[in-house]
Amino acid sequence: WMQQMPGINKHHKKLFPIYPFAFKSFGHLDADAAVVSSSGFSKWLRFTPRTRVFGYCHTPPRFFWQTDHYLKNEVKSGLLKAVARLFVLWLRPSDLACSKKTHHFIANSKNVQNRIREFYGRDSVVIYPPVEVHKFRVTPQHDGSYLILSRLVSYKGIDRAVAAFLQNG
Repeated sequence: WMQQMPGINKHHKKLFPIYPFAFKSFGHLDADAAVVSSSGFSKWLRFTPRTRVFGYCHTPPRFFWQTDHYLKNEVKSGLLKAVARLFVLWLRPSDLACSKKTHHFIANSKNVQNRIREFYGRDSVVIYPPVEVHKFRVTPQHDGSYLILSRLVSYKGIDRAVAAFLQNG
C-alpha cells in the first residue's frame, strides 16, 4: 500500500515512521525458513513461530543506531531533525525487539558484524557478498585513476573523498 502513496519515491526517507506498519501489514508469514536481507525494516516482518529466520544484515539502520551522524548529514531542517529524533527514540526499542526475533544473523562484512554485536548484542557469521574476487588482483602498477562505487548519499562521505583528491591534485 505504501507504493501507491503520492510522493513515496521522492520522500521515502521522510516517511520512515510508517515503514513498520507496512511490513507488519503482510501478516504472519508461514515458512520453514526465511532469509531476510536488510539494512532497515525488513526484519519487522512477522513470521509464524515455526519459521527459522536468517537475517542477512547489510548494517543495523544508521538512523536508529548512529542517529546524530545520520541526521547531521541527511536532514537539513532543524525542525525535521527534532521530529525525526523523537520518532527514532520511539522506534529504536522496537528495532531491537525485532532483532531478537532473528534466529541467526549473517553479516556482510567484519565491520557490520561489529555493529550487530554493538547495537543488537548478537553474534553473527560473516558471509561476504558474492563477488568473484579471483577476477581481481593487486599489482604494483598504477595508472593514477581511482574509482569509488557507492550510493550518492551524504553519510557515505563521497564529498570528502572528492575534496581529498582535489586537494592532492
